[in-house]
Amino acid sequence: MFDIYKMSSYSNITPRIVDSVFDRANLRAEYRLPSGQVYLSTMRLSNVGFSGSGSSSYNKLLGAYGAIRQISLYDGSQLLEQVKLAPQILAFKNAQQRNDESISMNRKLKHTATGYVASGVNSIDAATAQFIRTEIKVREQEDEARDTGKAGWLSLKDVFSFLDRSIIVPTGIFTQFRLVVEYNSDAVLKNLASANNQTFTTLTTGLLLVDEVNEGETRDLMMKNYQGVAYRPLEIDTVVVPTITGLADTAADNQKEQSSSFLLNGFVNKRVVRAALIQEPTDSTTWQNGTANTGFGPIASSAQLRPQFQFRINGANKLSADGVSSGAGDSSANRALSYLVDTWGDFTMVEGQHCLDQYDFEENVLDATLKGTQQYLGLAIDERINELQLQYSRTGHFGNTQSSQQLRLHVMGEVERAVILGQGGYNVVYA
Repeated sequence: MFDIYKMSSYSNITPRIVDSVFDRANLRAEYRLPSGQVYLSTMRLSNVGFSGSGSSSYNKLLGAYGAIRQISLYDGSQLLEQVKLAPQILAFKNAQQRNDESISMNRKLKHTATGYVASGVNSIDAATAQFIRTEIKVREQEDEARDTGKAGWLSLKDVFSFLDRSIIVPTGIFTQFRLVVEYNSDAVLKNLASANNQTFTTLTTGLLLVDEVNEGETRDLMMKNYQGVAYRPLEIDTVVVPTITGLADTAADNQKEQSSSFLLNGFVNKRVVRAALIQEPTDSTTWQNGTANTGFGPIASSAQLRPQFQFRINGANKLSADGVSSGAGDSSANRALSYLVDTWGDFTMVEGQHCLDQYDFEENVLDATLKGTQQYLGLAIDERINELQLQYSRTGHFGNTQSSQQLRLHVMGEVERAVILGQGGYNVVYA
């Protein structure tokens, strides 16, 4: 059973708290809304997170959202929208913020550690009378504890395009509207906290916060004008980039270029607006130091050496020549960053965080483990897909495991979808 508790009303809206109908740690939780009502799309999920058997902190980029493996909106058995690989997608969305938003909001609501300031006090070298510039460094704004066990707050409009693009959710149409949250297991959570030698349990005190539109002229007008919704969910197709082998400490073999081609069937017969590539590391030695997970852990988009990519769509290259390529001066990381920001907007990162290596990174950034943890790749597509091929290359360097390790390459596409009303019901279609 579930209960809905009425809170104080304001104007034509009554805030309500919806209990879960099922909530089991490290498994899943489900929330259902009664039929015949009208709710604003401003839905929030509170008390998100997980706790450990000892002292530990949340992943710096993902925060309390590490508890979630997958999150979905249904109407009965009809899937409206689903976020698979939630840790990777929610981490991407956390990074997709301005620095001031990361400091003032993400750190408080999500318990992340993104959002940076430059601080320190310059000192003078007595022998040379020169300022010691390394005294001032970029560092995290450490004003909020990120201990596991702290509950986070998740705006579902930030997760689901279905809610972001709609003003209301009428449960007279979506008569069995439900939210399903699938939790990560202990084995996964061990990599999503600062310590990997504990037992972790997801919180089971989640509450769905909704705003119900009261009966009256306003609600009647909202229902009369509701025409369905066109929205842009994020979908993922994943491929594996194999380990680069044969590297040796010789002039001939200390670097090797690897080129791969992948046919992505997950986007066939869909219009893809834009895409992003997430380079998930698989070698734990690149993010673990004993019992500690460092940097962004496996949630990082692991920077590679001279990354290049090209989409071949319906038999034609999207970009000319080699696509996003190295160019003169080995500038591929900066080229990739420019495409990413042009396509997806602002990102919070420190200088050099998108590069495999950056000169003087440790002298300018307090946390050296952030280096090379945020190399997302992005490109605008805006085409309907009959066939989509990804051409991807990188260069492995001897002695640098990060550049030669196996990668899980997640191709995240923003697709066009719509709920179209008809007599006696509705249809969910790809546009």
